[in-house]
Amino acid sequence: MAKKCLILLIFMAFVTGGAFAQSRIGYGIGVSVGNDFAGGVELLSEYGTEGGTEMPYLGFGVYLYLDINYAEFSVGIGSGNLGIVPTGVFINEMNIYKLTTNSLYVSALGKYPIKLNNSLTIFPALGFDYNIIISLKQGNTTYTNASDFNTFWINGGFGLDFSYDNSFNYIRLTALYGIRLPSIYEIDDVTGMNMLLHGSEYYADTRLGHGFTIKLSYGF
Repeated sequence: MAKKCLILLIFMAFVTGGAFAQSRIGYGIGVSVGNDFAGGVELLSEYGTEGGTEMPYLGFGVYLYLDINYAEFSVGIGSGNLGIVPTGVFINEMNIYKLTTNSLYVSALGKYPIKLNNSLTIFPALGFDYNIIISLKQGNTTYTNASDFNTFWINGGFGLDFSYDNSFNYIRLTALYGIRLPSIYEIDDVTGMNMLLHGSEYYADTRLGHGFTIKLSYGF
């Protein structure tokens, strides 16, 4: 899956590069911080949510990007802290898991630049981010199913470019809000729970994962 995403990213870069052949191609390096407020699974009945798990996440990364006026393509590495936290009726039935992750991520972001003056450009943005978990640990224990926690995000937000010396060099700040699709781990968890709950008044489903990403970069 990771190889397919990288191929897709390269293909999109060539396609966009051809579409905007007259546009200036830029490059840059940046840092990012992102979080996930929820995710996980929930146990449901006709009365509502009875409990489940949440998967809060906070991570930091560094990345390189290619900019072609109306699009930004990036590849980065990051690390973060991932929790698996029981809620409701599961609080006394499960332990809290505190995991550390190392990841590779690829992203594509479409944008529409609006030049306000010679120094400042703003843009709305919409795109995706695929986060590939390379390693997953709890203390000294390394998990072999790290790829089950890979996540695909759909992001939207705004950004601005500030050119401090009226040259092509600029500082870019981007703020995005995103929702993500359930990971394989969450889907498998729901499937297993529903097999156990079959015939009862309860059923399981995934929780919506969502969060913010802030990116600060230097482009040239």
